Amino acid sequence: MTFAQRCCFVAFRSCAPTALLVLGLLCGGEPLRADDAVADDSQSEEIREVTRTSSAEVRIARTLSAETALKAPDHTLSQALRMLADRHGINIVLLPGVSEEELIKARVSVTLEGIRLRSALGILLQDVDGQALDFVIDQEALFIGPRTEIEKRHSLRVYNVKPLLGPGVTAEDVARVVTELVLPEGSRKATALGSHVIVSHNKYVHQATLETLNRLVRNSAAEPPEAK
Repeated sequence: MTFAQRCCFVAFRSCAPTALLVLGLLCGGEPLRADDAVADDSQSEEIREVTRTSSAEVRIARTLSAETALKAPDHTLSQALRMLADRHGINIVLLPGVSEEELIKARVSVTLEGIRLRSALGILLQDVDGQALDFVIDQEALFIGPRTEIEKRHSLRVYNVKPLLGPGVTAEDVARVVTELVLPEGSRKATALGSHVIVSHNKYVHQATLETLNRLVRNSAAEPPEAK
């Protein structure tokens, strides 16, 4: 059984089709070469994203995992979000589909401690005038809006797939598996470059891609040697 066949057999059962589109081989506005010195932990036993982004976007991504606290017993959602933004030094931009007036109209009553900023935002945005909002990092800011708008904001990400490579398994094989397991029919293929796979799409597709790749790593590690 080939690598692609094993991966399809194990992962397809729990991997829902999502859209994937490779728009090119540019990362952070610069050409990406196979020998580029991106952050590469080749000894890691999990797939990692190694995309080069601006220092501001890296800081925001790390801040989302930082612990926060919020006491807003009777505030507008706009005030609560501003409190978090000021506390962590993050710029917030509203996408079409949500207005400042809606955030002022919506009221919240929360007391949060010892919680990650990402989770705190999820709690605040879970129901705004009957719809759930989400957020995405883009252009050195945190964009907030409906999922339909978040889906429109694409970013290019590079994944170090070295933990999956070995005798008879190349990055091209992994890119093909990503295409078969994550892409709906008719989408353009993922691209391999060196020991990396390049994907350009929205945050939901990137989440599905990373989850699928790491599921394959775990399955590969669990297989007996003769099965590989």
